[in-house]
Amino acid sequence: MVPSCQHLLNALVLAVLLAMMGCADSGTGPDSDDDSAPDDDDSAGDDDDDSAAGDDDDLSDLGIRFVTFAAMLDGSPDGTSRPGAESTGINGSFQFVYWSDLDSGKIVCRQRYLFEATARFGAADLATCSDCGGHLSIVLVQGDDNESHSDNCPPLPASVDLSFLLTAADIVTPADFREMSLVSLDRLQEVDWQLSEAGMPASEIDQSYEEAGLDAYWIAMISSHGWLSAEAGLGDTANRWDADAALLPMFVAYRNPSENPAGWALDGSCFLSTLWVVRVGASAGAEPLP
Repeated sequence: MVPSCQHLLNALVLAVLLAMMGCADSGTGPDSDDDSAPDDDDSAGDDDDDSAAGDDDDLSDLGIRFVTFAAMLDGSPDGTSRPGAESTGINGSFQFVYWSDLDSGKIVCRQRYLFEATARFGAADLATCSDCGGHLSIVLVQGDDNESHSDNCPPLPASVDLSFLLTAADIVTPADFREMSLVSLDRLQEVDWQLSEAGMPASEIDQSYEEAGLDAYWIAMISSHGWLSAEAGLGDTANRWDADAALLPMFVAYRNPSENPAGWALDGSCFLSTLWVVRVGASAGAEPLP
């Protein structure tokens, strides 16, 4: 397991792992009635009148302001894998985590998806870019509607639902998360690369995960021609890695070395954590995690 929340010393890692592993139960899921809301219709008594204007159970206003992303991966070398041309078959689960407030850790709900993917490295990677060490392709996605998850999202309004970033099957404009190039964190530190226009050196990412007892080794890059770049403004926030391939940093790939001492080829138990928060609603945009 990932270390418990109290051992995660850096806010960057903490925010992502709370979203990923459910370390905190905010009590703000879709069935929770927030009595502190200004228009809460419980203020006049215990009766919750769902028909009242401004009702905080109304699905059109769940109070969602931010979205983060995370994934758990379980990989095994496939039959074509060989030294210098590693190929890993992956089964995983992906979460879209919807927040009302990041500072207080108030999660509204989570969308969960199961996926199958292939990661290729070295000579097996045909989608090469400058200094890229590998490529991750998600080939199959299906919803995880397990009712045992008490914090599943209800149907969300289009203004906040970002699940299309993984589920969309448009060949002309592919989903942002279906194809990702992998650049090693070591390489980014060698060139003292800044992940964002405002800073965020790769060395800071590496140190943050190390302090949490985790081993970060890849930055997963997405295309700068997708929705996140054009509509959420990620292209104005994150630095492009490869001018020709036009890639933007999106996820940190990491593992817990006490449970998975190898895993650099995304084999064994590995994780992806987002580098960015996406604002939704009236103030749409992308920004670094707090």
